[in-house]
Amino acid sequence: MIQLRNLKTFRLVHSIFSCTFASKTNRVLVGDPKPSHFSLQSQLLCRHITCEISENQHNFTVTYLINTCGLSPEGAILASKWVELQSPERADSVLELLRNYGASQTQISKLIRSHPRLLLIDPEKTLLPKLEFFSSLEISKVDLLKTLAFNPRLLAASLRNRILPTYNFLKSMLSEKNVVAVLKRYSWIFLNGHCKHVVPNIGLLRESGMPEPCISLLLAHCTPALMVNPEKFGQLVGEVKEMGFNLEKSTSVNALRALCGKNKLVLNRSREVLKTWGWSEEDFLSAFRKYPQCMVVSEKKLMQAMDLLVNKMGWSLGMIAKYPVAFGLSFERRLIPRCSVVKVLLLKGFINENLNLGSLLKRTEKQFLEIFVNRYLGLVPELLSVYQGKIRTLRKLFKVDLADYMISICGNDALRELSSPAKSGSFFYLTNDDRYMIKTMKKANVKTSAGWPSLPRSLVQGTPHTRPNLWRNADPDNEGAPRLSKVDMDRLLSDLNH
Repeated sequence: MIQLRNLKTFRLVHSIFSCTFASKTNRVLVGDPKPSHFSLQSQLLCRHITCEISENQHNFTVTYLINTCGLSPEGAILASKWVELQSPERADSVLELLRNYGASQTQISKLIRSHPRLLLIDPEKTLLPKLEFFSSLEISKVDLLKTLAFNPRLLAASLRNRILPTYNFLKSMLSEKNVVAVLKRYSWIFLNGHCKHVVPNIGLLRESGMPEPCISLLLAHCTPALMVNPEKFGQLVGEVKEMGFNLEKSTSVNALRALCGKNKLVLNRSREVLKTWGWSEEDFLSAFRKYPQCMVVSEKKLMQAMDLLVNKMGWSLGMIAKYPVAFGLSFERRLIPRCSVVKVLLLKGFINENLNLGSLLKRTEKQFLEIFVNRYLGLVPELLSVYQGKIRTLRKLFKVDLADYMISICGNDALRELSSPAKSGSFFYLTNDDRYMIKTMKKANVKTSAGWPSLPRSLVQGTPHTRPNLWRNADPDNEGAPRLSKVDMDRLLSDLNH
């Protein structure tokens, strides 16, 4: 910064500085009837001083954002475009208040990076009342801080004019628990308010005959659907009616959710994917009317479910369209275990091939175990292991599809004993489809090798990097591959206990 050599020079610069910003058209010294011969020089001097002051303030802001707020240099430079700190006092008070409410350094960094102007808020008059209000709700500190880190603008919104009116509106229609759920999932309603879109849209639903419980359900679980432009929302309601939904039933709420925003893009993609499997438009609409939310899933999940149900289980397209709930269930935790158990029972001939898909999917955990597992354990001891997925280590290690594996090893004619037993007395069995081989182990060997969790007892179709380490059955599609590769079979371990 330029050093001013004497008070007279300082007064001159101060006078010029004041005159320059007071009037852009009359750049003269105050009280001088003629243009000063110092005007151009003075303006250049003033501009230089101002630039240096601004640069120093900018450097201080960036340094503060890095050292105190924990931002990266790049993040600090970006944030400094939105905030300029004159001194650290107010910013320090803001950070101290956030720490007192349990905010970690990571959360503080995310808050400031997303909304740098929080550092300029009055901590006592503006920030504290909001923190006290949100803390008074039935929300944990952890969830509150996560919500604020996700949407820090909540701390800048008006408590009196925006947050409280929206809260009171939500409280008039929802329980305290659901209001908190809306705050955590759809906090933007507290910024946008409820008067402009939400209230008119709810009025439209009431006029269309939707009962209050359904409206409350939509408000609690799909708030964004009610925040769209009333004109677009009216078109959305009309589309739901055209698809055959009754607004007096809760399925219409799920339909509105499925057709709202990005969900509609996913829904349209699901329609195209299912048509590639042979579904008609009527099949899709019929399934959508039964379980709207189950149709808004990823393309990958749809393909996995259809491959399992159609190709591996043999169910018809009409049967699947009748029970589209299958698409909404967890593929790993529900579909694979249950289909594997049913496939084993079908191969053993213990259940009817015309088994209804609904009886498989809609049963509770307890009911399924009683009907399909416990009842047959005496005949198929491995059935519980099949259901519990205790071969997951093997499957993940070799990227083997669980349904394929269980179908291969659990059929009536699945295993063939090889003619030459090992010197250890173990026996080798090959599946009927030539894909997997199993070696028996003595109990002592299993106990000894219990500390080796990474190797499976069952032998699977290998890949090039597994050939030196396993007895490997050659890929059936590779005619030039050798039938087997010899290795130390005693290293193969059971993964049934992992």
